[in-house]
Amino acid sequence: MAEIQQTEAQFNALSDAFRTRLRKVSSAQSHDRVQRIMLALGYAMALTPTGNPGFSRPAMYKGMAVNVWVADATLTAWPRSLLSPVWACYYTTDEPVEMIQYVEYDRLMDYLHEVHPEAFQTPSELVAGKG
Repeated sequence: MAEIQQTEAQFNALSDAFRTRLRKVSSAQSHDRVQRIMLALGYAMALTPTGNPGFSRPAMYKGMAVNVWVADATLTAWPRSLLSPVWACYYTTDEPVEMIQYVEYDRLMDYLHEVHPEAFQTPSELVAGKG
């Protein structure tokens, strides 16, 4: 019960703009809340260059164009909870099997706050230019 309340509180912390994007990812496309959030942020569900499932998206890392992969802590599945540990792995676009860096996060929510802060901003923060 406490986990459900904590997840609801985290969802309520999302910005209105991001909640609107999130609603556009219909439940027909995804039955899982984490999948819906990741898809709304522009990630795709795919296999990493080493054949493991993860959420993928083009990104910039230290000035380089990369593909970032987000997977659960075991690197064998997509994250299933906003509260579960994840790895973010950065791969070159030229040599897709060459990992540049990986970062471990205690929770998927921590990764999202760091990499996608705009999804958590209130309208007043956006107007003030924060982020």
